[in-house]
Amino acid sequence: MGACGDVKEPKADSIGTFTYFKNLYFRGEPIRILLAYKGIKYIADDITMEEFAAQKAAGKFNSGQVPVWTENGV
Repeated sequence: MGACGDVKEPKADSIGTFTYFKNLYFRGEPIRILLAYKGIKYIADDITMEEFAAQKAAGKFNSGQVPVWTENGV
């Protein structure tokens, strides 16, 4: 478990996935803090720039940017 209460492995009570750049927390940190404050369990999907480029090319990110919150695959 990380500093803000994120989990790395899927848990039965996790309600969503939060995708953000690995080692580049400033854009996603306010969301991570809010999730921790509210006690919301989630899967932390920290990706590298290379992984982002590949996933973006595959159409995973509708907005073409991260951070992204997904719930039930949407």
